[in-house]
Amino acid sequence: MPPGDAQRAANELHAFLSDPDKCERAALAARELAIHRFDRDVLAREYLELLVKTVAAHRAEVSVRKGGALPPWKAAVGSSGGNARLMQLLHL
Repeated sequence: MPPGDAQRAANELHAFLSDPDKCERAALAARELAIHRFDRDVLAREYLELLVKTVAAHRAEVSVRKGGALPPWKAAVGSSGGNARLMQLLHL
């Protein structure tokens, strides 16, 4: 459907909502997608991959600077409370 064609969008939506079987199939497909996309194991793996990439980028930055000042993100995080433990675990 081309962008900006409000009348066509309204017609398509009306046709979709007027077909209970199509609505049910779409709802079931959306549920399956949500179950698999937001699975705790999937999210944990994606988060871990993000952390690993972030730590690798940080280490590369530190090795280039060789002892310079803390990067702004690390200075903002600080070293108190839970942040200190996370930074310790990540060897930052």
